[in-house]
Amino acid sequence: MKPRTDLRRRVLHAFLVQSAVIAIAAVIGLFSVHQLLGRVLITQALEAESAHYWALINADETASLANSLNLRGYLLPRDLDTIPIEPSTLRAGHQSRDDAEFNAVFVDDRGEQRLVLLFNRTGVDGLIALYGIAPLAAVLIALYIVSWLSYRYVHSTLSPTVYLARAVSRLDPTEPDASSVMPEALPANADTDVLALSNALTSFIEKSNRSLERERLFSREASHELRTPITVIDMALAMLADEELSTRGRNATDRINRANADMLELTTALLTLARETEKPESREDPMPLIHEQAHRYEMLASKKGLQFSTVLEGEPQFQVPRHVLAIVLGNLLRNAIDYTDNGAITLFVREDEIAVRDTGPGLSDEQIEKITEPWVSLAGQRRSGVGIGLSIVKRLCDVCDWRLQTRSTVGKGSEFALLIEP
Repeated sequence: MKPRTDLRRRVLHAFLVQSAVIAIAAVIGLFSVHQLLGRVLITQALEAESAHYWALINADETASLANSLNLRGYLLPRDLDTIPIEPSTLRAGHQSRDDAEFNAVFVDDRGEQRLVLLFNRTGVDGLIALYGIAPLAAVLIALYIVSWLSYRYVHSTLSPTVYLARAVSRLDPTEPDASSVMPEALPANADTDVLALSNALTSFIEKSNRSLERERLFSREASHELRTPITVIDMALAMLADEELSTRGRNATDRINRANADMLELTTALLTLARETEKPESREDPMPLIHEQAHRYEMLASKKGLQFSTVLEGEPQFQVPRHVLAIVLGNLLRNAIDYTDNGAITLFVREDEIAVRDTGPGLSDEQIEKITEPWVSLAGQRRSGVGIGLSIVKRLCDVCDWRLQTRSTVGKGSEFALLIEP
């Protein structure tokens, strides 16, 4: 992609190019005029002098011809002994010579007589250059002064727009401050269009901040308020665990326990997203948490008759926020167990990723594209409980700059890999 430049630099480039084009056109014009005028003036002057001298000669063959500093006339063969150049080198018409004294020659033949006019055009060239350059220089200076004043005016006119663009580029996307883009903060020469844009940006930022604050308050309050009934349910389930229940009652208790775990997972994820406006700073070795999660979900897999194994293919070269990895990895393991009816669940630990592989029904390419979209359920596949869903998992991964990669084959199973840079 072609690199972009700022507005004022582009305007400066435009004025510089314009000035360069004017200068080049002026130089070319001066050179052309110099050549044209020099040839035309000297040619016409020598032809006029030649006609005058022929008239004198026709009246008196002994008439003397021009003998001035810049012009000499010779009639051949009469003045053959006095002409300073070799007559045999001359041809009829105008010609130039590399001669310091006379560098322009005009030869006019009439019958057996030849009129030769020698002219020094150096003085004429100097006058043409002088009277051509002086007006041109004055015009160029005037043009450059006008261009400079125009540039300064445009520069001043654009300064509020440039200021506003830079102020917008410096806004913190997580906590934008409208004070830097308000009309009061703009330069005094801001026009109505810039002021209208500033007012619109200020209004948008203020509305966005209020909306974000309401969302954060709702998420935090809802998450905190939900923890209380979850704790009560946990305590009640712990008490029921000591009671002798029928098979039906025990199954109901297990379902309540799974739903409560899902609710705890969901509230923890929402609270994390509400609090994390940037990447979490606290990092630690992931292996203790990986072993803890593996032990927890190994028991859940065994209850379903699934084999569970952990394969260490490399020592992790990264550190992670413990609470985020616990939510993400727990969700991937729970999904794998819930969607797999028979076979095995394998947890892979590699240098730069953690992967969960199952032997479930697998996913098509279309399902893989939609699986991380919110409120999307896979047709024909159900799982127990609610859980936080892969859409929220992906949001958590985005907060930490992790990549969630899905590899799946329909009928053979899926592998969800969490790629984490060191």
